[in-house]
Amino acid sequence: MLTNKTKYNLLAKEFLYKANETNFPKEMQKQNKLFVLEKIAQLNIIEKKYHNAIVLLEPHYKKNKFFPDYAAYTLAVSYILDKKHKAAEELIDIFLNKQNSNLNHKFLKLKQQLFSEIYVKNKNIELILKPYNQ
Repeated sequence: MLTNKTKYNLLAKEFLYKANETNFPKEMQKQNKLFVLEKIAQLNIIEKKYHNAIVLLEPHYKKNKFFPDYAAYTLAVSYILDKKHKAAEELIDIFLNKQNSNLNHKFLKLKQQLFSEIYVKNKNIELILKPYNQ
């Protein structure tokens, strides 16, 4: 049986995949669609499909010189939840050292959580998921 939340998640994912496939008008052809993939990755995190979120974002992170902070944060959360702590730590450190990052405080909290006893014991993993479940 589908709940309303499940229906909304499926519908949102369907629209986001269609948005990713749709071509922008000519004047916006150079526009990056990473923001759409990042939203799909967030839906995967909500559905506890952490590896799927990584598969969506990681190739763009590895091949692009410019990777937006918001997408890096989502990728770092995905790494942590998928138990890829070394990859998460490396990514967090790169973005903590970045000048003028608007999400610096979030990366700092994420790093603290990564190494905190609370996270290691898995008692409070919902703190990481909180921004995605609202």
